[in-house]
Amino acid sequence: MWCCHRCNQNKDNNFEIDNSQVEYEESFKDKIHTSSKNYQEIEKPKMIHPEFESVLTKLRFNNGIIASDDERIKYIIETCGLDRDALNEERKTIIDDFIKVISDKELKNESISETLQELMNDFKKQEKEFIALRYWMLKNYKSLVEAR
Repeated sequence: MWCCHRCNQNKDNNFEIDNSQVEYEESFKDKIHTSSKNYQEIEKPKMIHPEFESVLTKLRFNNGIIASDDERIKYIIETCGLDRDALNEERKTIIDDFIKVISDKELKNESISETLQELMNDFKKQEKEFIALRYWMLKNYKSLVEAR
């Protein structure tokens, strides 16, 4: 799951699984990184591995509050503390500012493509916060503006 270093630290040792834990044989220690996907399929971890599974299409943000219908994503949101009030407020501000810019451009009959391009460029900056939110905003900008 895309989250900042601070939120990622909240995972700590919270790696619950829905199946039985795989016992690693000594001979597999050299292959552990290439075997991860197989072990994930066996153990069925609640924590999603972002290299094997995308969560972006399963997220939604209502007034900045992150949510999902997917049980594993709900587990990540809770475990990593991604629903903290401060984060919800920051995300709401980002959404509101974005909607205002898009709405103003539409009222003036100006092109919004430059604003959308800026948002896309933000995705390339790994140090930029709230990348998942920005992706969601880009995919849902029409409905965001229409809802206001």
